[in-house]
Amino acid sequence: MDPPGLADLIVQLLSLDNLSVETVDKDAYLAAAELGRDLNRDPNDALAVNVMKEHQIREIYSYDGDFDEVEGIVRLPQNARLGRR
Repeated sequence: MDPPGLADLIVQLLSLDNLSVETVDKDAYLAAAELGRDLNRDPNDALAVNVMKEHQIREIYSYDGDFDEVEGIVRLPQNARLGRR
């Protein structure tokens, strides 16, 4: 997706009434970095998993297949497959 298209998508998503954007602090990032190291995962993925578990969220919209390996989390759309960059 080109940058203008991505910007439009972000604006549309952030305009949804049923979307919540959570803030995180330094301690959350440090915990995610440790979890990421332990699981050999990207710290941002680990941060998303920690926030999801904290808020009892079970579904994530992502093209990142690493989430398929996280127990208790379902990645949507389930048939999405993209190669890594």
